[in-house]
Amino acid sequence: MKSRFTYTAISPFNPGLFITEVVWAIVALFGLYKIWFKRPVPPEEVPVQ
Repeated sequence: MKSRFTYTAISPFNPGLFITEVVWAIVALFGLYKIWFKRPVPPEEVPVQ
């Protein structure tokens, strides 16, 4: 048995839900991009005493 959410998301087509899902997908991809391509901060040099 299909859930009611899946049915309403696919048939009939719901443009509001589609746009919301696209926006969340873009936000998720941007977040993953920032995580994967974040450069590690070089450690600060400790002065020799």
